[in-house]
Amino acid sequence: MLLGDMGATVVKIEQPGNGDPARGWPPFVDGHSTYFLSINRNKRSVTLDIHHPDGQQLLKRLVARADVFVENFKVGSLARSGLDFAALRKVNRRLIYCAISGYGQTGPRRCEAGFDLTIQAESGIMSVTGDPDGGPTKAGVPLADMTAGLYGAYGTLAALRARDLSGEGQLVDVALLDSALSLLAFHASSVLAGTGSPKRLGNMHPSLAPYEVFEASAASRFALGVGTDALWRRLCDALKPSGFEPHADFATNAGRVAERERLHAALEALFSSKSAKHWVSLLKRAGIPCSGIHTVEDAIRAERASERSMVVEAPHQTLGATRQVGIPVKLSETPGSVRRGPPELGAHTDEVYREWLGLSAAELKDLRKRQVI
Repeated sequence: MLLGDMGATVVKIEQPGNGDPARGWPPFVDGHSTYFLSINRNKRSVTLDIHHPDGQQLLKRLVARADVFVENFKVGSLARSGLDFAALRKVNRRLIYCAISGYGQTGPRRCEAGFDLTIQAESGIMSVTGDPDGGPTKAGVPLADMTAGLYGAYGTLAALRARDLSGEGQLVDVALLDSALSLLAFHASSVLAGTGSPKRLGNMHPSLAPYEVFEASAASRFALGVGTDALWRRLCDALKPSGFEPHADFATNAGRVAERERLHAALEALFSSKSAKHWVSLLKRAGIPCSGIHTVEDAIRAERASERSMVVEAPHQTLGATRQVGIPVKLSETPGSVRRGPPELGAHTDEVYREWLGLSAAELKDLRKRQVI
């Protein structure tokens, strides 16, 4: 979808019958999966049975005309159908073959399946997510899945640029576990430096303070991020009229981190006197990063989301139009666009086979009769 948003012509190959399993994942709107709708715009849907010998040959004919082939099967599955990188490279030397899997194309665990939940658990992400006194918690969004997709697009674009210079395609090998491990960032750095395994801190930050969620009056909450000593001094100035007197131990970030519990108690004692809305308004005027705790609906319906085109409409064959999250990368000269909505299963089968391969109506009819498409 990311490549399609930036102008690529994308053909989504689906098994005849039920197609992409995500089409059956709730919740639904008029019988259509909102999960499927969220990640399938700017694609054309074509049915093809990759297990049928004629389907495999048909796919190879499509590959011969393609720049990029993207797949996320278990490692070894496509090799059995003669559709792995080695086989398709013989069909098209310029092909960029992007393979996204749980554990990558190499190593003893390459044939294992992986899902976002299990990858978050294995990568250590769950161990540092959640309240200190609670259990390990997965992120509320599919971090491993989405990050692997981002790296897949990133790797594909890098491989296309390399092909501009060499004329040769290559394999882009993306693993969910690798992608999740890359998100550990400073957590991994501290472990590799020998400082021990980080623990769950809830909404606190291991290296910054105050950088957390505070409870204000009437059980309202807001997030406050003070990432520099300059911001700390600005915060103190903003809170001074309200009676806040910071201890000298809080003057540096290192001191604040060391005394995070005492700091939290001092600030929350002040913040509990008024609403989160009051404090967010006051602190924003002082230029201090902060926010109320929004629901997904709050965030999507916020004015800024529409101002930045982060909510867009995509046409749909039966729904008329679907509203979706927009394109986050804004290019000044060649901006991305939503040209096609999420496709119905096989909606473009005849169109693509005629356009790419020149198949006749009789040939298409025969392929359908033999359940190849």
